[in-house]
Amino acid sequence: MAERIREIEWTHNGEFWVATVGETLHGRRVRTRRARGKPYEETTALSDPALVLAIFPGASYWVATNARPLTPVVSYWVNPLMAGHPTAVRRFDPPTSETL
Repeated sequence: MAERIREIEWTHNGEFWVATVGETLHGRRVRTRRARGKPYEETTALSDPALVLAIFPGASYWVATNARPLTPVVSYWVNPLMAGHPTAVRRFDPPTSETL
């Protein structure tokens, strides 16, 4: 059976992104700021309307979404998007004899 990927996490331009099959792309950006001479971290939530349809493993991981050119959904990412080498990979649970 081929490897079935449920979710990956990766970084792009200093942003942390998550692609989960059946969910929209989401992530966060963390920046260090200064206030009154002291550094603090500011976290900004990131989202994208593209719904993840499938994730394909390989030398580089690819994420297929429902964004253009498949549908009118406009995404920040091209479709399919190359996530490169993820920082985390979660697989679907393998089928058990009860589900076969």
